[in-house]
Amino acid sequence: MKKITFLHVLTIFTILFFILTFFYHQKAKQTAIENVNVKVEDLLLNYQSFRTYVSKVQKPEIYRLQKENIISKEYFHPEILSSTYSAKGVNEFYNESRIKKGLEPIILKFASDNPRNIKNKTTKEESEILKQFNENSDLKSVKKVIDIDGKSSLYIIKPTKRTTKKCMKCHSQPELAPKGLIKIYGAKNGFYEDVGKIRAILSISYPLQEDLKLATQRANYFTFLTLIIFSILLIIVYKFMKNINNKNKELEVLNNYLDKKVDQRTEELNIEKDHIQKILDRNPNIILLSNGNKLIDVNARFLEFFNIKNLKEFTNKYDCISDFFEKFNNIDFPKNKLIDDMKWCEYLIQNQNNTNIVSIKKDIKLYTFSINASILNEETKDILLSLQDITELKDKEKLIVQQSKMASMGEMLTNIAHQWRQPLSMISTTATSVSMQQEYGMLNDDKINKSMNDINNSAQFLSKTIDDFRNFFEKDKIQVEFCIKDVFAKTLQILDGSFRTNTIEVKLDIDSIKVFGLDSELMQVLINILNNAKDVFNTTKMHDKLLYIKAYKEDENIIISIQDNAGGIPDNIIDKIFEPYFTTKHQTQGTGIGLYMSYEIITKNMNGKLTASNEILTHNDTSNLGAKFKIVIPSNIKE
Repeated sequence: MKKITFLHVLTIFTILFFILTFFYHQKAKQTAIENVNVKVEDLLLNYQSFRTYVSKVQKPEIYRLQKENIISKEYFHPEILSSTYSAKGVNEFYNESRIKKGLEPIILKFASDNPRNIKNKTTKEESEILKQFNENSDLKSVKKVIDIDGKSSLYIIKPTKRTTKKCMKCHSQPELAPKGLIKIYGAKNGFYEDVGKIRAILSISYPLQEDLKLATQRANYFTFLTLIIFSILLIIVYKFMKNINNKNKELEVLNNYLDKKVDQRTEELNIEKDHIQKILDRNPNIILLSNGNKLIDVNARFLEFFNIKNLKEFTNKYDCISDFFEKFNNIDFPKNKLIDDMKWCEYLIQNQNNTNIVSIKKDIKLYTFSINASILNEETKDILLSLQDITELKDKEKLIVQQSKMASMGEMLTNIAHQWRQPLSMISTTATSVSMQQEYGMLNDDKINKSMNDINNSAQFLSKTIDDFRNFFEKDKIQVEFCIKDVFAKTLQILDGSFRTNTIEVKLDIDSIKVFGLDSELMQVLINILNNAKDVFNTTKMHDKLLYIKAYKEDENIIISIQDNAGGIPDNIIDKIFEPYFTTKHQTQGTGIGLYMSYEIITKNMNGKLTASNEILTHNDTSNLGAKFKIVIPSNIKE
């Protein structure tokens, strides 16, 4: 857009000034003519009133005097009986007064096609106008500005009244007219008129000079006033524009400075953006931006993982990375992509503090990722997702779990030995007794049957113990529905011999509740905690050793608490007991991974919580401090 300068404003004001000046003078001329028209109308009204007076007062009075023979019937004098003559005489006196005052005279003329006085003969133009008045009764006057001796005048023509019967006395037959009239005007002109005809026009030429002069003075006054106002306005505009120009120059300098700063900052932001992109691309995790349904942007690790060149190559085939999800937190990923009635990404945002695991199948290999999400933009609700590949960690974790079981196998075999000692002893004793009875001839069928039944019962017990241990050491786990009471029964059956040997009393308060999950892994956790309690009891000289076990359902969770009275966990290590390879036992007694693996199983594999605290436990009227382990796991049972 072209810049507006003061010269442009001055030009506009000058043009506007000349337009207003022209308007003032045109308006002044129009006003002068309107004022003169009012004066002429008033003057004509006076003339008409005078003529009416002559016609209605003077003439009837003369006719009355003639009728009464006071004056001769032949008497006629135009100064008395002619309204036209009288009006012209009055106008002459009026003009003499105007001339004495220095004013232009007003020209009054009565014109007719058939006048008494030949001086009043119409011109060709006046005759045409008279004809128009007779033909058009709606035409009341003709007005125009004319030039007389180089001076402007308002020229107005009006018709006289139409002739009546009374008028015919002087305007019909000459012999009917007064002899005085014939003597003055003769018997030729002004006769033979018809009733109802307009026989004459009254024209008046009123000089405009005085009124135009006054109007021009007024127009000049307004012109001068406008000039002053425009000059003041121009001065104000000039100062304002000068100030604006100065401000514009300052703004221009500031804009140039800001442009440089913006360009500089833009370049810095581009560099930062490039650095951030390089950082993201070098990040070993898969990072992507999503709106919950479709991908918006990804890093280089994403492209590398899916073996593609750009994001478009991926979005041409798939909507989102969730199309590749196989499992979500160890549960089959639903086709509707809803977790707890929420979009999977919304679920991640709501559970940012929890560890969430997702399995992705690419080609034929199954990868395991730790996944988390956060809102990147509150307005657009864009979500930033990060997936850390923990496939190797999960494999190592499984190996550690198996190694943990193998490391504790010696201790478990000791438990088996405790379990098998009594039934093996019974089998051996029964077999020896049968052999001796046969040697001395004391054996009969009843004794043989009883001895065989005892041996068979003991063998069945040994077989069941073997089955329980086989399930415990299985590598691959399948989630099943199981009863908490059954898990504790199997666990305590394995540990029964060891607990009896160490005189540990177990009190149970277990509700009949069901869980959908990994029963063998829960069993491993229980064995680790109970064995840990047995080892602590062995370091004390207590006689009343008690384990109090309680299990119940609270809302949708299963609560399991295992409490002993062995003196509790020292405060300086209670926060470390779930760390890997942390142990207070001698190197030959423990590896330090039992409680760590228990914590991993509960929190990651079963989506639960495992905590430890110290609380008072009362037994046989004696209260002792002891460790309390609390397990909280979801039941996953839909009733």
